This record gives sequence, structure tokens and C-alpha cells, in this order.
Amino acid sequence: MINKLASTKIRTATAAAAAGLATLALTAAPAEASTQTAARVSGAYGVLSYVEWASSHKVNFYLDIVDTAGDGEHATGRVQILVPDGDDNKVVSYGWHSAVGKGDTYSSKTYAQSTSAIYAVRIEVCRTGDELPTICDTSPWDYRF
Repeated sequence: MINKLASTKIRTATAAAAAGLATLALTAAPAEASTQTAARVSGAYGVLSYVEWASSHKVNFYLDIVDTAGDGEHATGRVQILVPDGDDNKVVSYGWHSAVGKGDTYSSKTYAQSTSAIYAVRIEVCRTGDELPTICDTSPWDYRF
């Protein structure tokens, strides 16, 4: 199920990770970029920019999701982190955010934090709706090391 969050007020979403709780906090405001990773599908794109590794357990970034088509479908996106899980790694996905209508943009300054180490961060972007098939893409991982 996709949650639509149109405002840029502070919001918190949590996702359980195998080694503990991961937290994502959102606030609004743009700033300068150091690195970025992006994903694009027909009608939507998303960018994680100004990626800054505050520690092995926290990463700061700006999240932008843009609807590029006036097709009545929704541009949706969510942040994903890669954390250790025993001998393997586990992808932890946060809640969906959306932009609806050509040119609409969802933007937030945010961070992801986990009680276990965070190895990498990326964005997953989808175009969803009732008329066209859902299509999704993920950006390359932005690794901490």
C-alpha cells in the first residue's frame, strides 16, 4: 500500500532491521550536493542528493521525487538502506512518498539511521496508478566505504 505524504513537515517512519530498528526522519529544505544517486522510469524520477555519511549508523541526504507526465498516474519513491544480516546483507525499505501531476515534486531533507551499520543507501522510484502498468527502478547503491 502506498502512503501519500504531500506536506514537507517533520515526519518519522520506522522499519525493523534484523539487528535493530532503522529510523528515517524528514524535514524540508534544499542545500549543496556532495554526491547523488538517481532512478528514472517513464513519467517519474527520484534523486538522493547531498549524500553525507555522518557515521557508520547514519546517512544524511535530500530526497526528491518528481512526476514528469500528465498521465493521471503517480510518481512514488522510497529510500532503501543496506544493512548487515548475519553472513549476508539485508535491504530495509522505508515508506513511500509521492508526487501527483506533471511537474509536482516531493522534496525533503532527511536522514536514515540504524542500530546496525549502514553499508549503502539508494532510492526506488515507481510510476503507479489505475490506467497504466506499475513500473519501477532502483538507483545504484551509494556505498559508505
